[in-house]
Amino acid sequence: MIFFLGSFFGLIAILGITGFLIPALVICSIGALMMIAGWRSWRKDQHHHSVEFEKEKERLLCDYCGGQNAGGELQCRFCGAPLR
Repeated sequence: MIFFLGSFFGLIAILGITGFLIPALVICSIGALMMIAGWRSWRKDQHHHSVEFEKEKERLLCDYCGGQNAGGELQCRFCGAPLR
């Protein structure tokens, strides 16, 4: 939103009205920095979700009771049956 406000000020500056060029550049710069910060935050969240998804894939289902167990366990924590 701020980036587009700066673009509007830039358009006014291009039309020849003085005093709008510097505020337009400042506002566009702030908007661009905010967009970059938001993108980096989004990428960080995507990485976190992919790591969590990989952890969930490592869990094993018990053949007898269907309970989810951690990857390194030898017996089901719900019914005690041996895991593959």
